[in-house]
Amino acid sequence: SNISQIQTPSPPYMDGTKNQKIVLGVAVSGLALGLVWAALIEFFLDRSIRRPGEVERLLGVPLFLSIPILGRKGKLRQLKSASKDPVELLENGRNPTLPIPTQADAESTRTENTMVLHSFHETLRDRLISYFESVNLTHKPKLVAVTGLGHGSGVTTTAAGLASSLSETGEGNVLLVDMTAGQGSAQQFYRGKQVVGLEEILSTRDQAQVQDKLFVVAEEPGQAKLSRILPQRFTKLVPKLKASNFDYIIFDMPPVSQISITPRLAGFMDMVLMVIESEKTDRDMVQRATALLAQSTPHVGAVLNKSRNYVPTALHQDYLGNS
Repeated sequence: SNISQIQTPSPPYMDGTKNQKIVLGVAVSGLALGLVWAALIEFFLDRSIRRPGEVERLLGVPLFLSIPILGRKGKLRQLKSASKDPVELLENGRNPTLPIPTQADAESTRTENTMVLHSFHETLRDRLISYFESVNLTHKPKLVAVTGLGHGSGVTTTAAGLASSLSETGEGNVLLVDMTAGQGSAQQFYRGKQVVGLEEILSTRDQAQVQDKLFVVAEEPGQAKLSRILPQRFTKLVPKLKASNFDYIIFDMPPVSQISITPRLAGFMDMVLMVIESEKTDRDMVQRATALLAQSTPHVGAVLNKSRNYVPTALHQDYLGNS
């Protein structure tokens, strides 16, 4: 009874220091592994072109425009879904309780995307005009080819948008020539109707006019016989086209390859714009295509399509539209 308590014992608890060290080690290891994996993808595994700076550095051609990817709110996904049959959507596992987009929804989405892209096509138009002025190219008409390296890269949309924006300047007539077997830019204006041929524009113009100062015709180079004789026909048609009263003639061309007609016809053009799809187009393929086009014409430019921002918008310094 004469012994006093010096210190009150603390309540028992589980020591988690060892577990915390293990969790911290796993987190640090995961972070390090993620950084290493990102570096491998950036420098070794991913060989695609993703940023505007890579275009001029790797290809040595001027970059006219970088168009960001659209559909971040699901617009493009709705457009793709609306083009499918409702029964097919249900068979593929689409939630039947969700409303199935109709064709009207697809047209509305396509119109919204066209309006968004219109400002970029106007910028491309202004930069193309400035380029021609810088190289002192003043003759009319100016022949501009728009091509790419695969389907779905945005060549058709770019060609149609560029031709439409050029016709809005009011300075002269613009001719859009669809060289993709009737499956390209001409169908955006004719909506499935019969397309006027290139030779018919030289004799009659009324049937080819789709907008004020904008005319659209089509060729079909997909046929084997026509592919062989098209360069010869082009040699005869070019003097007639240059004698016409068009200010610009835009060609929606097939993808560049060793067997396509695009490199063979590039020598007739005043400018060849190559549309590069960001994150999908291989840089080695782009370099070979650029070298192939450069053998025919010295005027080759690039448009980077569907690019993404990898940093917050507040830190992004590139000018994209009105943002």
